[in-house]
Amino acid sequence: SSHENEFSLMIVNAHLEDDAVYECQVLPRGGDARLQAKATLTVLVPCEAPVILGYSNGSTVEVPFTQQVLELVCEARKGRPAATVEWFRNGIKVTDSVRYGIEASAEDKRETARSTITVSLTNHKEENGAVYRCQARNSAVFGPP
Repeated sequence: SSHENEFSLMIVNAHLEDDAVYECQVLPRGGDARLQAKATLTVLVPCEAPVILGYSNGSTVEVPFTQQVLELVCEARKGRPAATVEWFRNGIKVTDSVRYGIEASAEDKRETARSTITVSLTNHKEENGAVYRCQARNSAVFGPP
């Protein structure tokens, strides 16, 4: 350090275990108040590639003609922070009939994002051949929103 009374903490190659609140304290001298400062280190972790549960990538979903509703669940696992998940139908973003939730990992600070889209099949002709795609991203890959 360039100054005699200046001290630094440097964390090199941060890991998830380093994710914490760090505190520096200066003990009082002769009746002065204690000085302290805190800094939070958040370690960002990219999520795994999203998957639609029960289907392999690019697969065709077949439903009986009598089925009225189809639910597709997309998961983006083990990200920090949890990923945002978006649904697209034939390349156009869908926001209706979509639910989103986050599940914390029991082992560490990573999270799994889960998004469910409910597709109405009352008009089978309109949905026949439609392509649904989910996309996930978090700030570990793309930076803050």
